[in-house]
Amino acid sequence: MLVKRIYEEVSILGSVVFFLSIALYFLFVKNYTVFFEFVVASIIMYILAIIIRLVFFRERPVKREHKNIIEKIDASSFPSLHAARTTFLLIF
Repeated sequence: MLVKRIYEEVSILGSVVFFLSIALYFLFVKNYTVFFEFVVASIIMYILAIIIRLVFFRERPVKREHKNIIEKIDASSFPSLHAARTTFLLIF
């Protein structure tokens, strides 16, 4: 149970809410340069992930039906945006 709990806590670092909280923190403390760099780098990360998802489509373990390109991007499991956000925060 402890390992599962630790995994859940660390997993929060990749959540969209945590990611946006970091961006808003930079804005709140009026560090506009870092905020701008964070936003631009985030956009680049998402664009790269979307391109990779379209080119190297991999089904999720629980398959999702997709009828258009937006649903196809969401249905792809590689690369994990959750892991990408966590890695991005670590590097940033």
